[in-house]
Amino acid sequence: MLYVVDVFSGLNTVDDDDITNCCKCRHLIADSVTLPCLDSLCAKCFRELCDAYRNNSEGVAKCPRCDDQFPLPTTDSAALPDHRFIDTLIALKKIANQNPEDDNCDICKQLATDSVPIAAAEYYCIECHQTMCASCARPHTVFPSCKNHNVVGLGVDSANQVVHMRKSVLPMCAIHKDIHATTRCYECRLWLCSQCQNFHFKHELETLTDDTHSQLTNKVKCLIDKLHQDCDDCKEREDRVQKLLLDRRNGVQLAVNEINEKADEMMSLIQKQRDDLLNRLCSRNNQTISTLETVSGSLSLGLSSKRQALRFAEELFEKGCLEDLLLNCRKLNDRVTRLHDMFRESPELDDNVCHDVSPTSLIHDVCTSLDTQSKICLLTWCY
Repeated sequence: MLYVVDVFSGLNTVDDDDITNCCKCRHLIADSVTLPCLDSLCAKCFRELCDAYRNNSEGVAKCPRCDDQFPLPTTDSAALPDHRFIDTLIALKKIANQNPEDDNCDICKQLATDSVPIAAAEYYCIECHQTMCASCARPHTVFPSCKNHNVVGLGVDSANQVVHMRKSVLPMCAIHKDIHATTRCYECRLWLCSQCQNFHFKHELETLTDDTHSQLTNKVKCLIDKLHQDCDDCKEREDRVQKLLLDRRNGVQLAVNEINEKADEMMSLIQKQRDDLLNRLCSRNNQTISTLETVSGSLSLGLSSKRQALRFAEELFEKGCLEDLLLNCRKLNDRVTRLHDMFRESPELDDNVCHDVSPTSLIHDVCTSLDTQSKICLLTWCY
């Protein structure tokens, strides 16, 4: 369960679509890897997933949650989407200190013995990605290697302050660390200053302007609106299919019961016809039910994917800095477009699946496949 902090409403709410949980092991992600579908998982789980598909002749693996395919990496995860935004969300969740199952000091846990209790965490180091108790936090910024680290207190207010602080930070040039970046090179995946961008003039570049943040924010907001509409449409279709599926199952059972009752009254006359009718009825409707189950499963998977993308978009809109927006907006747009196209291309149900499923209608339908003598007997029996 994802606890959403004060960035949204000031209240802790529960959300089933927690994008900080590994889509394979369902626990809080450790050492994150983000797939092209925007689902994320632990590095260990990612390696296990790739190993499971290693002998795939097509060179692809499937996301454990949405079944979306992605190319198997040949060396490392460099070709996968940038995962720093997910790492940020995981850090914010730890800073908010709303995971009661693991609120102990990470440093004390590493040094713990059976006789010494582990102290509760009170601080979080953004650079070390560790929670710390007060005793461990005091000397942390004294060490030369940690003196510039940003240690913050735990709690919802602190998490919100970190979000607002990140939104005001501008990316720095990858070469000249003390100069603000003016360009993003998508091929090299680097931030560049005006001087360095001249060496990447043949690459795909995006120049930062005063309007870049607002333009990207508006684009993400439009994607959120589109995903909301797609989720509503998909949910409406899923509910309709579920109702049809339920009606089919109930209708078939009612028809079977009615057939059995009438067959008992005229057993000597229609014993053979009754058995034949039941076999045909179940056989014909099992195929229809199978179709409905397939469509329902497809819609459920599509809705889940749209909700996951929506959660990613909402988190990016509310908590993403300029760097996060630049790194993720294009991939998010591609994902939304693909999901939208998949929804539009999904098959519609034909009229035969959606017609009347009352017992009488089902009996009439199956009677058309019987021979003339059986039809006479059954029509007389039904009326």
